[in-house]
Amino acid sequence: MKKSRLVLVSVVLSLALVFGVAFAANVAGPVVSADKDAKTFVVKAGDKDVTLTAADDNVFRKAGKQGREVDCATEEKEGKVVATDCKITKAAPGC
Repeated sequence: MKKSRLVLVSVVLSLALVFGVAFAANVAGPVVSADKDAKTFVVKAGDKDVTLTAADDNVFRKAGKQGREVDCATEEKEGKVVATDCKITKAAPGC
């Protein structure tokens, strides 16, 4: 009984780790538009535009400027791609 419980806990924790990693990703590219009121910004990642929702005001202040190139850590929450942290890889013209 004790061994089967240990196996079950191990399987559950392994699945949680796998799915946690599967939903986390980075999105990198230039910011093509930003909406301050909605705290969203669009990043051109390769051939597609990805709309990101800033997790908080600090993330939006870093990334929410058109023309800035960013690399954002993201996760999916309630059907939205949420930027949890962003690094500026190239400043916007005029900054």
